[in-house]
Amino acid sequence: MVKVHANSTIHGSTPRLRKGPLRWLVWIACVPLGFVLIALFFLSVREYRASLALRNQIALWNQQGVPYDNASMDAWYRKNTFEEGAAEWMKIMDCVTATSSDEFLERLPIVGQRRLPDSLDPNAVWDDEPLVAEYLKEVHPILKQIHQANHYPTPIQFPIDFQGFHTLLPHIQESRAIARLLQLDFEYAFYHRDAGRALQDLHLMTYSANTIDSGLFLVGNLVVAASTSMKRHAIRRSMEHDFWDKTQLEELRDILGPPRYSPEKWKFLFDGEYGMCFDAILRGDVSELIYNETDRSMIGWLPIMPSGKMQLVQYYNNLKDLGDQTLSQLKESASALEEKMLSESGSFDLSGSAIWKRLLAPGIITHYCNHMENDENDRRLTLTTIALRQFKQTEGHWPNRLAELERFGLTSEDYTTVNGGILGYEVTDDVAYVWSFTSFKETKVPEDRPRRDPQEVSDWFPPLSTLR
Repeated sequence: MVKVHANSTIHGSTPRLRKGPLRWLVWIACVPLGFVLIALFFLSVREYRASLALRNQIALWNQQGVPYDNASMDAWYRKNTFEEGAAEWMKIMDCVTATSSDEFLERLPIVGQRRLPDSLDPNAVWDDEPLVAEYLKEVHPILKQIHQANHYPTPIQFPIDFQGFHTLLPHIQESRAIARLLQLDFEYAFYHRDAGRALQDLHLMTYSANTIDSGLFLVGNLVVAASTSMKRHAIRRSMEHDFWDKTQLEELRDILGPPRYSPEKWKFLFDGEYGMCFDAILRGDVSELIYNETDRSMIGWLPIMPSGKMQLVQYYNNLKDLGDQTLSQLKESASALEEKMLSESGSFDLSGSAIWKRLLAPGIITHYCNHMENDENDRRLTLTTIALRQFKQTEGHWPNRLAELERFGLTSEDYTTVNGGILGYEVTDDVAYVWSFTSFKETKVPEDRPRRDPQEVSDWFPPLSTLR
């Protein structure tokens, strides 16, 4: 008989792991490792599916012709602009920009720092008229060039080197100098009762804005809106005096044109924004645009993943879909979308999209919606002002209510703001006042006529028309 001791090992048997600290250490290490491996598996599956979805999205963009990188953006821009006239308009912009640097301009209104009189009465003395006349005589060749170049199809195809976020658009910035020059010429023509020259200036202001109005760039739309606002402001100033005849008043209504907002224009704009942004997004490199050191370092070790890129694709799709709404609904919906984006950007996200959301949604779209709302309110105010002058010429007195303007072709919408109620209207001592509001400062049309201190130096003018 063979005796086997308790601590001996039988040949062929497997030794048992002793109970004790070592066994628990193995379990402690294996359990979290298992969770990590499971998480990595699901993360890999998510990113694989996202990469397939992104590949399909790029294929769809190619099929639809929607730009998504610098090369496709260049092709998209060329498709929607005209090469004819580019050389002539670049020469014009160079000439206007060169004259804008002259110290002489600082003493001029509109193109310089001097303010126009609040009312430019052709029967009163305009102190700056000799100085303005001298300047306009010097720049007459430029004005002649603008007039000669107004037959080219628009928008003009200016040379652009597309570099995503870094793309330079100097022609858009330089176009503002042309608008200011034409407005100054309009004021001068109005003061000298030269209706033909004044109308020509308004038409050229419209045309010069159209040269850059490709509808592809957010900044371009804002500059066009600013130039259009200058034109409308000039028209409303001219309405203060009985200067235009009936035919010319009808022409002024045509110059105003239709509303600038439409679902088609909105969607087209964000197709262009795709092209400007997604080249950097697809490469996952936006570090040069980030000045916060924390965000910059995070991008270094947490690049954007395919799922994060698809989140940004969805964000831009949601922005495009906002255009299906009316202008009155747009601002509220845009604000809700941006709040959602900003709340998501404050949380840690393995997809790497949080930093991008924080970069791309700082209230820009809501601000743009405000601009469009004010732009349409400005158009309606100008249209109502012209109709008031038409009413006075025809009836011999001002209407009691704005609703009476409907006999001159206006609808109730034409004398009502987008979100602030009916335009304000008042007649005092046979002087008519009509006013709107600005959504940057107010939420509705004020009941009392807005007043502006003549001594106040400000870029903000109350949206008010005065007709005598």
